[in-house]
Amino acid sequence: CYQEYFHPHEIEALFGYMSNGTQPSCCYIGRSPRARKLGDKSAIDGTYLITIDIDPIGEKPSSDNELHEATQEAEELASRIKNLFGSESDCLMSGNGVQLWIPLNGVVDVRGRKRWWEEIVRGFEVEITSNYRPAHQVEIDPQYDLPRLCKLPGSLSCKGKPSKERPWRYAQWLTHEELDPATYLDADKLIARYGK
Repeated sequence: CYQEYFHPHEIEALFGYMSNGTQPSCCYIGRSPRARKLGDKSAIDGTYLITIDIDPIGEKPSSDNELHEATQEAEELASRIKNLFGSESDCLMSGNGVQLWIPLNGVVDVRGRKRWWEEIVRGFEVEITSNYRPAHQVEIDPQYDLPRLCKLPGSLSCKGKPSKERPWRYAQWLTHEELDPATYLDADKLIARYGK
């Protein structure tokens, strides 16, 4: 079940019924596919995605301005990733913040070496965020753990008490063009750079 990266628009089509507002809110999907019906990392045999989560600091839900600032920071981090690795990122507005989805150019088999892979992703996160000084009040949530969940596109984010200034929002893709697979992050280079 984990043969390739699902482009955001494929996920959106698969779960399109979520966006009509009649389904349960606050739905999440596993960033790394589960080979077995378990919620922890023991169910994960492979992965093809790295994510970076950028959230406004403070009250939830975020204001429109705070969300705009988080989007600007995500764009800056995506630019850093492209400059360092030549790879592109998909961008998801999760309702309160923004996630960068960085697809790998192949499935990384993590059977028997899950901690090894998590340390590689941690090294990637450290390099991307080192010497990075956000222009706005945001925090970057570590995402190296394999069982990490991500907001399901089209589902409602209902954290906090909503108001006119701080509304609940439906998660949606900010990426409008399908990524060229040639721009996916090279897993072998990542392993060579951060693997031990």
